Order: sequence, then C-alpha cells, then structure tokens
Amino acid sequence: MPRPFLHNVGFLVLINLLIKPVFIFGIDMAVQNRVGAAAYGNYFALFNFAFLFNVLLDFGINNFNQRLVARDPKRVGLWLPNILWVKAALTLAYVAAVFAVAAALGFDAAQLRLLGWIALGRVLVSFHMYFRSNVSGLQAFRTDAVLSVMDRLLTILLVGALLYTPLMGRPFTVQDFVVGTAIALAATALVSFGALRRLSGPLRLAANQRLFRVVLKRAYPFALLGVLMTLYNRVDGVMLERMLGADGDRQAGIYAAAYRLLDAGTMFAFLLAGILLPLLARMRKKGQDVWPIVRTSARLLFAISATAAGIGIFYAQPLMHTLYRDADPYWGATFALLIGGFVFNALVYVYGSLLTAESKLRGLNAIALAGVALNIGLNLILIPRDQARGAALATLVTQGLVALAHAGYAARVFTWRRAMLREAARMLGFGAVLVGGGLAIRLGLAFLPGEGPAAGMAGAEQASGWAAYGWLVGAGALGLIGLVAGLAFRLLDPRALLEEYRQGGMTKDT
Repeated sequence: MPRPFLHNVGFLVLINLLIKPVFIFGIDMAVQNRVGAAAYGNYFALFNFAFLFNVLLDFGINNFNQRLVARDPKRVGLWLPNILWVKAALTLAYVAAVFAVAAALGFDAAQLRLLGWIALGRVLVSFHMYFRSNVSGLQAFRTDAVLSVMDRLLTILLVGALLYTPLMGRPFTVQDFVVGTAIALAATALVSFGALRRLSGPLRLAANQRLFRVVLKRAYPFALLGVLMTLYNRVDGVMLERMLGADGDRQAGIYAAAYRLLDAGTMFAFLLAGILLPLLARMRKKGQDVWPIVRTSARLLFAISATAAGIGIFYAQPLMHTLYRDADPYWGATFALLIGGFVFNALVYVYGSLLTAESKLRGLNAIALAGVALNIGLNLILIPRDQARGAALATLVTQGLVALAHAGYAARVFTWRRAMLREAARMLGFGAVLVGGGLAIRLGLAFLPGEGPAAGMAGAEQASGWAAYGWLVGAGALGLIGLVAGLAFRLLDPRALLEEYRQGGMTKDT
C-alpha cells in the first residue's frame, strides 16, 4: 500500500476530527436546540429540497473530473476553463428549476426567501467541490484535506459569533444560520480557487464549444448516478414535510436530529472516498493491484462504523436526551434505526469509489435506480404510519440492500468472490462479538444502583449523577470491545499497516 495513502488518510481524519465535530455539536445542533424542532425541521426539508436538484449543479462533473485529472494531470489547464463555463450554465438551470418547482408546490414567501439563501449556498458548495476535485485529482491530498474543513471552520467563526454573543441584539433565527453559512461558503470557494491556481498555474477562461459538448456527454453517466443517489438519501426529509401536513415540520426536525449524527459519521467515509477515487483511478491505469487498498479501507471503515453504530443503537435514548432538549423516547427510536445505515454507507463509499474509478457507471446507475424506487415506495407506506421513525426504517433498508449490491457487483467485476466472502465472514464475526458485548454490558448496567431501563436507557433527562451518565461507561466499554474485536479479527491491523507504510513511497504533497 502506498505510504502517501496512509499519510493522507491520517492527516485527513485528524484535521476533520479537530474541526467538524465542533461544527456539528457546537453550531448545527445548537441551532436546532435554540430555534426548536419545527423551525429547524422546516429548514431541513428546504435544504433537502434544494439538494434534490444538485445534479443540475454538478451534472457528474466532479467525479468525472477527479478521475480525468488523476489519469492525466497535465490536461487540467485545458479542461478547467471549459468546465467553468459549463458550471455557469448549469447554475442558471439549477436556480430556475428550484424556484419553478418550489412555486408549483406552493411554498410560501418565507420559505422561498430561506430557499434562496440555501440555493446560493448549494451553488457555492458546487464550485468549491469542483475546485477540490482538481486539487485531489492532482494528488495534492493534504491541500484538499485543509480545504475540506475550510467551510466548516469559517462557519464556526461567523455563525458561532452570532449564536453565542449578543452581537445580534435579538433572538437567533434559522435565517441567521443560513445567511452566515452562505457567507462562509463564498469565502471558502475563493480560497479553494486560489489553491487550485497555485497548483495549476495561470488559467485562461476561454470557451471551446466542442469541449463544452464533450464535457456534458462524458459527464452524463456520472450525473445520472448523482441524481439517483441524492434521491434515495435526501428525499425522506422532503416527503416528511410534504406528507404530514401541520406536523410535517416537527417530524422533519426529529428526523434531522437523528440524521445529523449519521451524517457526521458518514462524513469520514466520504472524505476517504475523496482520496480513494483518484488513487484507484491512477493505479488501475498503471495496471497495479488495487485489492490491498480496497480490503484495508473496507476493513477499517467497517470496524469504525459498526462500533459507532452499535453504541448508537444500544444507547440511543440517553444519547438523544443528552444532545437535544426536546428529545423523547420516539427521538431515540428514530435514531436507533437510522444510525445502522452508517455501516452500509461506509461500504458503499469504498466499493462505489472502486467501481467509479473503473467506469462501471451503468451497473452503479442500475443499483441506484433500484434504491430510489425502493426508498420512495417504503416511504409512501411507512411515513403515514410511523412518521420520522418510518422514514428512518425506509432509509436503513434501502442503504443495506444498496451496500450489498455494491459489494456483489465489485466481487463480480474484479473476480474477488472468494476473497470478499472471506471478508464478509470476518465482518460478521466482528458484528456478532459486538452485539454480544453490547447485550452483556446493558444487562450488567441494569443491576447497578440507580441504573436500569428507566434511568439509563429511556429516561436520562429525568435522572442525575450515575443514573444519568452511567450509560457513558457502557458506551465506552462497548467501544473498547469494538477495538479488541477489530484487532482480533484483523479488521484493525497496526502491524500490517506499519509494514506497508515502511515499504511505501512518497508523493509531492505529503
């Protein structure tokens, strides 16, 4: 395994651990606690609505470009100016589509104003991500890692000042959060463009109509994959708000509270995929064996995601009560279902990056299309019956089946059937130990003074002292079991990583 891969993954994880948890828990979650579940739920539904049209902004260009630049870095100066013109045209199409559909659905004036700021933020994110795709495609992974947290860092500074100081002179609102985020994103996009200019040299923004058409044609399969994956991951919040009438905003807020923690965990898998895709694309072009990196990445992410999901499932109730002032047992039940998807999302990012690097877009699109149909169908059945919890169950089932399809497709394409079956057996063994350990710890805590289902598992908001926080001991113990089991099943193998590190090479951006 290349030494730079381990270097860059370590640096990426470190810098994101320093910044993004502060944003998630200190800003985003604090905003929901400040404005309430209904107001935040309205924002969450509008954010997901704007996100559904993201394909018009990206059109698959980021993944297409990242793979293209990784395979032929010298041509970045040719493609970048033309793609910028394409993205400018796509931005106009995106804004028109968002507001046309919003008006058709009957969004009110206040929602449209908020949607305008959210849409601006999505446009800025799109350009920022495109600039980053060039940076990572040029294998400047450390620069990309810094850029990956720049937007959150600036949001922490700006929104944090409004949230925690008396600068506003009035109560903090969701619109303050959205406007502050948009300003931070504008600054971030400028910084990422400057970083790209430093790496690529001067740029001439000349349009070539032939290349314009080539970009759209070659990026189309990536665009279709993007829109399908967006639908089955983001449609839940919109369907909750639209289907449940007066209670829609509140249910979307409950779902958002649970989804925030899933999104926080999935973030690390997404960041790793940002390194994996260009690295695997370049290795495949050179005819190198990619199995060691794929295997190590899948093992590492599975061990981390399964342990985190196990803690989330076993201690969903006290965790949600600790984080959210309005939480009740229903919030915990919703989160316990949703967090299980962390494991499946992590595996999708590994095998999805591999298959994208191999240009297996037709198969990936077929899987994603099936995922969309399944997710929407399940939501139509489950949301009227179980509201946010029903949407969480629909998401869990969809993500599980999509992950299995990705793994099966990768095994067939690369003829890794036996190797991946062995890996699956290893992961199942790890999972069995984790579940057994979680049950044993929970049973043991039930016999301690002041503990039990009412205090430690469901009613932490009414407890104090050991009864309120004893669950943290259980969560820590389960995390330790996950670490030991990971070492025992060699999902975590420091000795092998160290050996591969010693044998690895170096790159220009380490």
